Amino acid sequence: MKKLHELFRPLGARTLGVVLVGLSTCLFVGCGDPSGGSSSPISCETNDDCPSNYTCELSDEEPAEGSDAGVSRVCKYDGGSNIPVVDGPPVALDQLPQKYAEIVCGRIFGCCDEAEKQEVLSEFGGAANEAECQTKAQALFGNLLGQMNDSVESGRATYSADNAGDCLATMESLDCSYGVFPDGAAEPEVCEKTLEGQVEDGGECYSDEECVVGECMGQEWSENGEVTQPGTCSTGFAIGEACEWSDECVEGTYCNQEYDEDTGEFVGTCEKIGDVGDACGGSSQSCKDGLFCDQQYDSDTGQTVGTCKAPSAVGESCDSGGCVDGAYCETYDPETGESPNVCKARKGEGEGCNYGQCNESTYCKVAEDGSSGSFSGTCTALKAAGEPCESSDECMSSWCGTSASNPEAGNTCQSDGSTDGAMCDGA
Repeated sequence: MKKLHELFRPLGARTLGVVLVGLSTCLFVGCGDPSGGSSSPISCETNDDCPSNYTCELSDEEPAEGSDAGVSRVCKYDGGSNIPVVDGPPVALDQLPQKYAEIVCGRIFGCCDEAEKQEVLSEFGGAANEAECQTKAQALFGNLLGQMNDSVESGRATYSADNAGDCLATMESLDCSYGVFPDGAAEPEVCEKTLEGQVEDGGECYSDEECVVGECMGQEWSENGEVTQPGTCSTGFAIGEACEWSDECVEGTYCNQEYDEDTGEFVGTCEKIGDVGDACGGSSQSCKDGLFCDQQYDSDTGQTVGTCKAPSAVGESCDSGGCVDGAYCETYDPETGESPNVCKARKGEGEGCNYGQCNESTYCKVAEDGSSGSFSGTCTALKAAGEPCESSDECMSSWCGTSASNPEAGNTCQSDGSTDGAMCDGA
């Protein structure tokens, strides 16, 4: 869990939405945020195999030394949400810390169990009740949001009290079934318009939100997260220049992070996003939209090499993955005992299956004895919210969990991809 000063140092004076969501994502991982849950990674071949707000990407773990297996693909959280905006009364800039504290502390005491609550409250130095939480949080947020006030007073940004009110009202309206904030990424468009930049390209800035276009680059921060040296608004670093985040690089490039064994740190460099046939790393950003990075382990060199490829259509060859949406890679035919490695259309209800072969409205239910041999399962209709489940694969929402507000119900399919209690990983 990040400490608060570590969180806000890279953010500077972010928009209200980013501040609200960024802080909450780090503070409330244990209160129902699926991006921080303890469930095991879900294997996949395409995005169809993954829960909402997840994409199918290459695993960060390389095959064991000497293995001839390709790099596996797992579902990775990519944030995002579509939360309807709630109209709220205007919130003046000097009222933000108080209102923000009320929302955050209300979530802590309304959505977290006792253990989670104590962990979160430790970030504020502890609090015996919600009122004390609000007092401490308001003081802390007042300091953290101070840069926003500086941005407005200096003319580097404009503040909208109306948009702030709608943003906060939207956050406050969400019940605990969404998690503390939905999928850890509830950022309605109105939140992004709370603070709008006025600094042109090349101008001095203290945060990204002060820039009309591009990002604020080159700032320096103190230990407590204050900007001690302003940066410059820029559309991004060029290919070959050092970077920390992909949004720092010019359009058409990404920040490629490589581990430096001498320093023990990751070093980033802006590199071109790959086209078909270009070399790539494990990041989904390393290839253009619509392509994927096909990584293969070379047992001779002990290295994993990747190539940007277009996903194969039904009937075309494949290698464990890389098929278009609605298809899967058939790597073993039980009737012939051969490995055809060809993309096939996903199967429907009642058809025999192995994991990852059923269409989007079904899941592969294995034999009652729990065996997982080839084609031991049957594609079965997905379960609705509230139905008992053992694995997230069984649910329409792609999430199975135990609700802290109704633990006696056991593991049930959740309505929105999050729970307010423990996660079920199907173990």
